[in-house]
Amino acid sequence: SGTGLRLVRTVAGLRTFDWAPDGRQLVYATLSSGLRLLTVDTGADTPLVNDQFASSPAWSPDGRRIAYVCLSALCLVNADGTGVTRLPPEILTGTYPEPLVWSPDGRWIAQPRNPVSDGGVNIRAPDGTVAAQILRGQGIRYLSWW
Repeated sequence: SGTGLRLVRTVAGLRTFDWAPDGRQLVYATLSSGLRLLTVDTGADTPLVNDQFASSPAWSPDGRRIAYVCLSALCLVNADGTGVTRLPPEILTGTYPEPLVWSPDGRWIAQPRNPVSDGGVNIRAPDGTVAAQILRGQGIRYLSWW
């Protein structure tokens, strides 16, 4: 019904966001301040990654890491903001910047390829060692693991 809901934060330039697996926090990207964490029950809003090109954050299923797009690459950061890692250059070309989706077991990160050109879906291991195109087809833009 919406009863009891309150506005926690107003954000200028909101780009993309994702819920933490435990539902207590949101990670979000803005046009000017990179990635930030919002603790929903307290309203605490803290910087996570200071990168104006950061977008499409996606929490890992265990809540320990967040994958995001960083200037046309794939990056990972620990949920506390430490350990930013830029994965090796994409073996497969044509990835589209959003959205990123983790597999339920945390072994893969899926990313759509450019839907205007060849389309499809690429997957990568979080350590960057494996990359493969698993689907081909124009028009695929939004992903979900079942």
